[in-house]
Amino acid sequence: MAIKIIKPGNPVKAKQTRRFTCLFCGCIFNADLGDYEAVMICSQLDDVIVHQAICPACHKWVRRSEPLDE
Repeated sequence: MAIKIIKPGNPVKAKQTRRFTCLFCGCIFNADLGDYEAVMICSQLDDVIVHQAICPACHKWVRRSEPLDE
């Protein structure tokens, strides 16, 4: 079975800014593409790509984020 594109995407229009929420100190901050990284977490059941950044308040790694609608 071949892959069929239902709706083509536009990588240029992809959301570059993400909003992070630190579970350690409660800080909510925005990070641009150069300020966070995407990492793959591998497990036996599934592989997941998450975005992580360092919290500007407590300097801990934050992995809870969502694309920022601008």
